Amino acid sequence: LQKIDSFAGLVPQDMIGQLKDLVGAIPDDQTLVHGDYHPGQILVRDGELVLIDLDTMGMGNKVFDLASVYRPLVSLARMQPDAFEKSTGMDAAAGYKLWSDIVARYFGSSDKDLLREVELKCSVIDALVTLDMLKMVEGAYGAERVAGMARAACAQLSQLLNRVDGLGL
Repeated sequence: LQKIDSFAGLVPQDMIGQLKDLVGAIPDDQTLVHGDYHPGQILVRDGELVLIDLDTMGMGNKVFDLASVYRPLVSLARMQPDAFEKSTGMDAAAGYKLWSDIVARYFGSSDKDLLREVELKCSVIDALVTLDMLKMVEGAYGAERVAGMARAACAQLSQLLNRVDGLGL
């Protein structure tokens, strides 16, 4: 929640309050989470997905684990498909298929409504990560460039906030 306060100047004040309420209401689940879940931590062996590098495993809400996979496989693949393909050897469609498979296996269900719900919630987390990254690069990119990128992120986030009722999964 403290990190959201650091978005002041990038995000309208009313949105900061809305984000704090939304993040503050995430259930404090006692779900086993990887803690550093991203494509580089996933191997495919005999057609099965295998997670590696378990040193950050702990208890928490699964939305954060899934959001860390959503960002490279869906969000970044959509924004920068050429860079995604070059770095992963997959096109964006294959990245999305992997994402869908991960969600289906994570929940033991291939229900499309569940996939849409998870994507929506992960999109909100992704937008928050983007804002956090913008705060970190402000000095290098310049305030004007960062402000433009923040406006775009806020516009996306505003649309998402109108569709999400909570972030817990």
